[in-house]
Amino acid sequence: MPYRQCPVSERHDSVSAQLSLTVAWWLSLQLGFPLTNKTLRFGDLRLRNARYKTDERPVDETCSCTTCQGFSRAYLHHLDRCGEMLGPMLTSIHNLHYYLNLMKEARDALDVGDFAGFAKRFKDDRARGVH
Repeated sequence: MPYRQCPVSERHDSVSAQLSLTVAWWLSLQLGFPLTNKTLRFGDLRLRNARYKTDERPVDETCSCTTCQGFSRAYLHHLDRCGEMLGPMLTSIHNLHYYLNLMKEARDALDVGDFAGFAKRFKDDRARGVH
């Protein structure tokens, strides 16, 4: 398959990549949680734990991503324990969906001038275990 060069408007050059990292870093400081590779890949749910072996609930019941709509914690636990490549792929889909929604909510809060309220709701939800 030949390589298709993206137009300049679609490219992720070093400036836009640096800007994205800077925004993510700033947001993580404002909200009080680190955005690390481990957080992005695995999140707070440790699906390798045996307690998820028979848990038929989705990763997040409030999430509309493909992973949460079609796969259970038990299945993701099974994929992780067997070393199947589908496990990290489904986890990444969920995590990317989560962080895209989080960034949208942050932008919306900034647009209406209520970032402090957004940050408080986010911290309160995380303290209650809501992601």
